[in-house]
Amino acid sequence: MITLLLSGAALAASPHFEGTLGVKSNPVGLGLFGTVYWDATEELHVGPSGAVYFYWYEAAAAARYTLLEGFVIGTFQAAAEPGAFLRADDPRGPRRFSLRPLGRGRVEMNLRNDLLWLYSRSTGWTRNRAWAEYDPFRDQVFPEGWELSGEQSVALMASPSGSAERKVWLYVETTLEASAQVGWLDQMARGGLIVEKLTPTISIDLDLYYSFMDTAVGGPGVLAVVWWNP
Repeated sequence: MITLLLSGAALAASPHFEGTLGVKSNPVGLGLFGTVYWDATEELHVGPSGAVYFYWYEAAAAARYTLLEGFVIGTFQAAAEPGAFLRADDPRGPRRFSLRPLGRGRVEMNLRNDLLWLYSRSTGWTRNRAWAEYDPFRDQVFPEGWELSGEQSVALMASPSGSAERKVWLYVETTLEASAQVGWLDQMARGGLIVEKLTPTISIDLDLYYSFMDTAVGGPGVLAVVWWNP
């Protein structure tokens, strides 16, 4: 749901590792993400990042810029995605190896106090495919060449925890995703629970969502996310 949740926290000494584990039910998916940041300046952090998914991997160079103590956070990645993918003309497999270059940019905005949190996330990405590909996680066929896609999420959260360090947030959220090549990728209504600093280094999110897509990814689902920020 809310990626880079802890980005507005006080900066730690370099280098600084951040890890995320996400599991979802519809479609079934699993992702493990990690980044090692060095402090180039007080606001700018750079370093390598990596991700492991069901059938592919991601190796990237990442940069994050934080303004006004986390009110605005910009994250940018240049990555390569080696993996096993499905050809559009053979969607039942077998999977075939390909290496996809990827660029991703994200801007997050956080307007929050101890009671309310208004969160916005705008993400854009582009990747290049060597052949037309069927993506079962989107139930879409992407053409050969460059993809241009984006996501917009807005969440409103409320917390009964006051100024406690361990905070509980209840939220409602909308998420829209689309691609210039294939149209809508997802349209979701979401709601859930975040526990910020369940332990000094771990935060969690339990997200219940409903996709309004008339595809294989439509219907209800559950997403669980764990952030590790030692």
